[in-house]
Amino acid sequence: VLTITSVDDATGKVGFSIAQHQYLDDGVAPGNGTTFDVSTISVSVTDDDNQTGNDSTTVTVHNVAPGVVLNPVSDINENGVATLSGSYTDIGLLDVHTLTINWGDPNSSANSTFTVAAIQNATGAATLHVNDTFSSIDGAVLTITSINAATGQVGFTAQHQYLDDGLAPGNGTSSDINTITVTVADDDAQSGTSTGTVTVHNVAPTISLSPGPVINENSVATITGSYTDPGLLDRH
Repeated sequence: VLTITSVDDATGKVGFSIAQHQYLDDGVAPGNGTTFDVSTISVSVTDDDNQTGNDSTTVTVHNVAPGVVLNPVSDINENGVATLSGSYTDIGLLDVHTLTINWGDPNSSANSTFTVAAIQNATGAATLHVNDTFSSIDGAVLTITSINAATGQVGFTAQHQYLDDGLAPGNGTSSDINTITVTVADDDAQSGTSTGTVTVHNVAPTISLSPGPVINENSVATITGSYTDPGLLDRH
């Protein structure tokens, strides 16, 4: 909308204001690795005799770093699977994001890294959907659980198996607390980070013996049985 703000009959000077234009990204989408970009605005005024005047100015559009929020992670037993959920928020709806999870697993240093599509493209068409999944080279899967296109908030969940409660083959504790770090970086090299914890409990082994044999005095008895421990990295 063009609004006339002033008129000078003596000089022919007409003031105006134009509101407004939305810049969906700071630079060319899906990102050019800069924290801000300068766009040139050119204005031409043509009279009814087809003569034209021109001028230009600039607007600086800044990238906004994503923010990350994690939900509490429920305790698990050794060899169990922890479920991580949370969300990241980035008002840059055209931004592609790299989500990296450091699980804090003392027995596995591999991070889970996912490349997540932008919420929409430049035409406004949705390019990210609830229940979309993204895979990491370590085998983990990220699932999109919610999308708010008004705020740029994206909910997600992922899982990781902790083979032992602490550093194998054992550190003498009945449980250990592991720190999970999630970093979300946009395609302009800005990022947000959040941390959470998961408590992994050791499970005591159980023993089952077969019925004892009946033998004569001075004979040798042989017993059989088994023990069970889900902690496959445990020494016994």
